[in-house]
Amino acid sequence: MKTKIYLKTALAIALLVVSASCKDKNKNEVKPKASSVTYRISSPTANIALTSLIVTDSKGKDSTITKDLNKLPKSVTIIRKAPKKGETLSIKTKVDKPASVRLEILINGKVVKDSKAIEIKDIKNEAKTNHKL
Repeated sequence: MKTKIYLKTALAIALLVVSASCKDKNKNEVKPKASSVTYRISSPTANIALTSLIVTDSKGKDSTITKDLNKLPKSVTIIRKAPKKGETLSIKTKVDKPASVRLEILINGKVVKDSKAIEIKDIKNEAKTNHKL
């Protein structure tokens, strides 16, 4: 009888210790801060359209954008965890006729990379810029 009471008491104490240790881990856990990464494309050349647009997505991989490529200026915003130091954000685009394009990368509304004017003389070539953190 005393053995059963002793075992039940030991089990109860063990459960309390395990549950308390789990709660402490969750309190100390820091969630990564979300960041907004915006890619902007503009051009002083009238009536041009993008034929391709590739940006760095929320997982750090290249992602092809296919929606509304015929409207400039164009912005693509991605909400993601804060980019890590050493990570590269990039934007690449092609246009339907020779033109000058401006590519910008913004993090949380602040411009971190501005290509100013990139001249595309051959539509087979792409304009690109990247920013290494």
